[in-house]
Amino acid sequence: MPITVNPEGFILDGHNRSDICIELGVEPKYEVKTFEDPLLEKKFVTESNLTRRHLTTFQRIEMALPLIEIERNLARKRKQAGKPLKDLVQNSGQGDRTLEIVADRIGVSDELLRQALYVMKHASEEDLAKIRSGERAISSLYK
Repeated sequence: MPITVNPEGFILDGHNRSDICIELGVEPKYEVKTFEDPLLEKKFVTESNLTRRHLTTFQRIEMALPLIEIERNLARKRKQAGKPLKDLVQNSGQGDRTLEIVADRIGVSDELLRQALYVMKHASEEDLAKIRSGERAISSLYK
């Protein structure tokens, strides 16, 4: 599998493969990926990390936090570009589908994502550590 880099040569996906190639003296294969927007590049990197790791649900949610802001910023840009509202992720009120979209991308329900966000804001570091390790469920701490 090739190592994904941007046009400047910055590794977007495949840091471990690159390190192993260097250690073994093997010339790695590269795939250059170009994005029309820096936010799309950040989104690619975040989503790549989420699919490549063995993470608990809560750890996946924590790693996906940047996706929430990325999706909202992309929606603002689409709106400014005059895209139809039905194609947008709205950023306020009942029209805000950002959490639904991010939850779908990381394989959790939007309700569980909302609960996790609440727990992250209000739980002690000790309880957060228990959720990260899988010792406690997000929903049990939320209640």
